Amino acid sequence: MPRSPNFTQAELNTLAKGYQDQVSILEGAFDPGLTNAAKNEAWRIIAENVNAVGGFNRPLQVIKKKYANLKTTSKEIESFNKKEMKKTGGGAAKLKVHTAITEIVATSIPIDAIEGVVGGIDTSNVAGNFLVAYNKKQCELDYSA
Repeated sequence: MPRSPNFTQAELNTLAKGYQDQVSILEGAFDPGLTNAAKNEAWRIIAENVNAVGGFNRPLQVIKKKYANLKTTSKEIESFNKKEMKKTGGGAAKLKVHTAITEIVATSIPIDAIEGVVGGIDTSNVAGNFLVAYNKKQCELDYSA
């Protein structure tokens, strides 16, 4: 089976804008008013529009995967730029520039997904979560921090 063609700019633009239009459904928490069927219908509409623009019949899973990849790229750019802005030293920060598509995708990503939860703790940095206090008699964890 031959490889499918790369997504065109028109398809990517339709995908990003379609997701942006449906973001409240696709990113919303499940509740009686927002079911999995509603999310599937939103994706079906996006896929239908992408396929109409591109002229290819791309499966829904391929379109979802492409959006996930675009979202990852947007997060990486935002994360890199955030770290770069915090650096000290001479000269201007060397920021990565979004493409038109990743810029649209970035506006659909909740800020907490990029910057983290305000007041939250980074659980990947266990040593930074607790102050280890050494007492000559015993070694104990000080959770007061």
